[in-house]
Order: sequence, then structure tokens, then C-alpha cells
Amino acid sequence: MNRLLPSAAAILAVAFVLTGCSGSDEEPAATESATAEASKPAPEKAEETEEATAAEEPAAAATGLSEPGTKAGIGEALTYEFTGSDDITAVVSTKLVSVEPASADEAAFLLEQIPALKGYKITLIRLEQTKVSGGAVAYSADYTSFSPVDTEGEAAQEVTMIGWDVCESNSFPTEFDESAGMVTQCLVGASVEGGNDIAGAMWDGGYADPNPYDKYQGKPLLFMK
Repeated sequence: MNRLLPSAAAILAVAFVLTGCSGSDEEPAATESATAEASKPAPEKAEETEEATAAEEPAAAATGLSEPGTKAGIGEALTYEFTGSDDITAVVSTKLVSVEPASADEAAFLLEQIPALKGYKITLIRLEQTKVSGGAVAYSADYTSFSPVDTEGEAAQEVTMIGWDVCESNSFPTEFDESAGMVTQCLVGASVEGGNDIAGAMWDGGYADPNPYDKYQGKPLLFMK
């Protein structure tokens, strides 16, 4: 298993910060994040966001894109318009490949890196993305728009591991802009005993504006087993 479990020096950064996820009353305490991730600001005016969401849902259906709130199972693809930080857009198809518990060795390694994971069940979520059409988006990142969900489709605890080759998230490679270009993504979710298990991931629309998929004011796409 040495191939799967790199040394601590190979891990560039780890982060484990409690999110608003369900669980038992006595959840293990979390450590502070070792990396600072840029968070997307919530819309200032909820009413404007709700109006935009209502207007965008019919538009999504008319263009063949998956409507906000659509749920897909393993192997079922959902299609959406990805918007990069430079405002270049491309239509991307994403499907859930697997939702599996970490092996005993993988869980032990993560616990060694992040002691606050003691008492949590670790789940690895894998997705596959292909480009359908649109502008050149190589080197742009869509994986930041995905996060774990529980069996109720609600946001769950995420563990960020940068540099762990067992479960990697990747920016779009140059091949992604070519015919049949494909990229895989992997997320790490954590759940407590007695709480809802990790069941998949949500996609929250990223930098889209307006954003009918926003997890606070819209309806994310759900990829669940």
C-alpha cells in the first residue's frame, strides 16, 4: 500500500473545517485549516437571486442543460455551463463514478495527517467530466464547485487534501479542449457515527452570474448514489 500512501512531506496542504452538516450532538472538534480557501461571497440581495433563479430554470431546459436541482445516480450524466474566473464558458458533462468508504490504510493515513478526523467515517467520491462544447477552458478549475452531500442531499463535511494522489482534484488539462477530452475529480467526505452517511456531491454553479445552481439561493445539481 506504499504507493497509495505518500509520506507526510508529499502532502502539500490539508484542511478540515467543520461545515454546517448533520451529525450527533457530540461531534469531534475540528482543527483550524492549514490552507485558506477563497470562499464565494453570498449574494447581497436574496430577492434578486431568487428572481434570477426562476428566470434561468426555463432557459436551462431550453438549451439542453440540466435544470437546477436535478439529481443523477452513478453513471448518469448531468450537463451544465461552466464559467471560468475569466468569464470564458463551456458546456461540461459530469457523471458520478463511485462513492466508496476509504480503505483502512487510507483512513489511517488521513487520521495521521488530520487528528481531528478521529471518530469520522471517511468516504471518497469520484466524478468524471467531459467537455461538450464552448470556449477554451484549459487550466480553469471546476472542482471547487463540488462538495460532498449526505443521504438527504444536504451539504456534508468536506476534507481537503492537496497533493494526495489517492484522491486528486484537477484543473482542466489542455486535452480537455480537444475531442473526447476527459478529466476525473475526487472529493473526500466525512460523516460521524449516528449521522447521515456521505452519498455523493453537489455542484453549485461556481462563478456563474446569475447562478440558479447556488447552494444558498438556488438549487445545486446533485450526484448521488
